[in-house]
Amino acid sequence: MNKLWFVSLCFILLMVSLGTAAQNSPGEIIPGQMIVQLKDISALPAIEESMRYSGLRTSRILSRRLHIVLMEYENIKLDQNVVLAQLKQQPQVINAQHNHVVDWRGAQETEPDDALFGSQWNMHNTGQNSGTPGADIDALKAWDITTGGVTVLGDTIVVAVIDGGIEVTHEDLNVFINRQEIPNNGIDEDGNGYIDDYFGWNAYDNSPSQPTSNHATHVAGIVGAKGNNGIGVTGVNWNVKTLSVAGSSSTEATVVAAYSYVYEMRSLYDETNGEKGAFVVAVNGSFGVNFGQPVNYPIWEAMIDSLGAIGVLTAGATANLDTDVDENGDIPTAFETPYLISVTNTTKTDALYFTAGYGQNSIDLGAPGTLITSSLMGNTYNVRTGTSMATPHVAGTIALLFSAADLVFMTNYKNNPGDFALLMKKYILDGVDTIPSLKNKTLTGGRLNAYNALINLLSAPRIQTSPGQLQASMLTNATLTLDLNITNSGGDTLFYEALVEDNPTWISLGTYQGVLPAGMSEIVPVDINTSGLDTGNYTSAVRIVSQDAGFAEVPVLLEVYTNVGISDEWHTASMVVTPNPTNGRIRIYYSAVEGNTPQIEVRDINGRIVFHATTGGTGYAARYFDWEFTNLQGTELPDGLYFLSLVTGKKRKSVKIILQR
Repeated sequence: MNKLWFVSLCFILLMVSLGTAAQNSPGEIIPGQMIVQLKDISALPAIEESMRYSGLRTSRILSRRLHIVLMEYENIKLDQNVVLAQLKQQPQVINAQHNHVVDWRGAQETEPDDALFGSQWNMHNTGQNSGTPGADIDALKAWDITTGGVTVLGDTIVVAVIDGGIEVTHEDLNVFINRQEIPNNGIDEDGNGYIDDYFGWNAYDNSPSQPTSNHATHVAGIVGAKGNNGIGVTGVNWNVKTLSVAGSSSTEATVVAAYSYVYEMRSLYDETNGEKGAFVVAVNGSFGVNFGQPVNYPIWEAMIDSLGAIGVLTAGATANLDTDVDENGDIPTAFETPYLISVTNTTKTDALYFTAGYGQNSIDLGAPGTLITSSLMGNTYNVRTGTSMATPHVAGTIALLFSAADLVFMTNYKNNPGDFALLMKKYILDGVDTIPSLKNKTLTGGRLNAYNALINLLSAPRIQTSPGQLQASMLTNATLTLDLNITNSGGDTLFYEALVEDNPTWISLGTYQGVLPAGMSEIVPVDINTSGLDTGNYTSAVRIVSQDAGFAEVPVLLEVYTNVGISDEWHTASMVVTPNPTNGRIRIYYSAVEGNTPQIEVRDINGRIVFHATTGGTGYAARYFDWEFTNLQGTELPDGLYFLSLVTGKKRKSVKIILQR
């Protein structure tokens, strides 16, 4: 009976506790309760005795292994902060805090308020109009992560729409405007070779005069109609810019000219650190040649390859015909370039549309393309059907991924755009929803899922190396081991290989294979041996390669000298920066030629000097300089990519630094 009474009392107390919590808002303190971590649970009686005045007692052991308990005190009239402070002073207490109310957090789904969003089954299929719930790109969950627009490095993301010309005045579209140009003055202000290209370019007649078409305007709306603005529709991105390039028909020469304009704009952006051009990450090509054979279109394919090499993926629509592209051909979707994503058309019931091309080898995936509601000319909206409507879902998803990529990925992308663009393609193809209608009809057997693609990006392993370069100055016939720290800063296990470029005789590494769980680091020893080397400078690189994370390249700089008959003036300047990436503080180890006082100079990604300083001392002796990422006024600099240079005499050595607090 006593045991039954005790259990009943505990149940009542539990209900009272739950009731108390239920009456409070999330984050509020639960009166009379503390969560306490102890050095050892055996200390509980002594703590209760020491704080007997408050009626403190142990309510529940939360973790026996970690010595964490829930404690309560009866006298709730006491100042809870005073009780907490006194509890923290107990010698056996490691940490203590109030207990707080926590709310259940269901899966949020970010739904825009655009007037016609309910008809956009392609974004969110609830079964409207006899559709199949879930036969969509999972846009709501994707928008919980990002709605697109800008990269972590501050680049305004652009998708080039090569088509018949976007209606650039449409109220629901985010069109790219070339702010470096003054329209209609006959002058090429940005020097890109295209005069007055304020709203893009017309490759049909090689002029800035933009034609407009419903087809292009509809495609642009799918890529990036303004989201959550209360009117019309929403695109895959809510904020991405669409660059209008007219040139999707008539002749192949027109198509090549259109691709060339995109290539020029992205190249100019890279060459000027974003001051000119456009940060184009994807091209939408909803056009082509039925039954075309790639052997007859080598320059078209080469244009897609060239764009890919600078980091621009192309989404290409396959034929609107019931045809096997593998057997019968199609341009561009039969091309073998890795920088193309070939797309076919799926319906609101996840069926392959009856007049949509397919091919187990040539067509990568499907995307919604049947009865798609989007923008039309004259600030209007309506439905359209075709692979032309499927493809911009993929182009838009590429842009969405770039807005979610972290600093490490984007820095690697800027340094190696082609390789990391292919990773974006991999995340998209690996993230499809497999559906029966596309089995043996596409490479992936699936339909685009933007949310899965984002998860693949965010959970992928990430390679970080420290220091950013390995550097040694050694006598002849000497040996030295340099430590290269490899960190997996991503969300999944990193499988990698460490290789030495060109296998020089003076580096000993061989093939080093490693496995790193998320958040873990390890040291790769790099052995240097100068036996048999002449005096002078040698360079190589250690490359960390992963199928899922791309690669990182660490330069290895070796200076070999002899101490016989050589003065200090012979030596060149040297510099090592660590850690890199950093969370806010670096140490710069440096040396310089005799008689020159070294200067430290730091520029941001736009080339602007944000810090400079004169270091102490001259001569080859090694020294160091500490810097905490403040500008000349002492203000903290924002996270991002920086270029640090050691300037000594007429010599300059530079290294890229990633700041990520």
